Amino acid sequence: MKDDVVEFTNREGSRVKQTAWRDTDAIEMKAFIGCLVHIGAMRQSGSSLEFIFSAIEGNALVKASFSLKRFSCLLNYLRFDDKSTQTVRCEEDSFTPF
Repeated sequence: MKDDVVEFTNREGSRVKQTAWRDTDAIEMKAFIGCLVHIGAMRQSGSSLEFIFSAIEGNALVKASFSLKRFSCLLNYLRFDDKSTQTVRCEEDSFTPF
């Protein structure tokens, strides 16, 4: 499943950002998901990215792992399924959005 998330995230990033997108890999995705879990455990899930990456009150683990720009890109383009086949799958299976 992790490889699928990496593949679909790279497809979406390449589709939207085109040449500006830098492909992710399984190691970076594992670190990213770990950071998301850590943010939730620290009860910062409702906080803005600017707060999480702030110099004074920011989350040290996340700041040490990612730049604000890269973290934001991964968060925006994270995909768990193939977006190009989504409409066809929705017609066939009503649980596809889940």
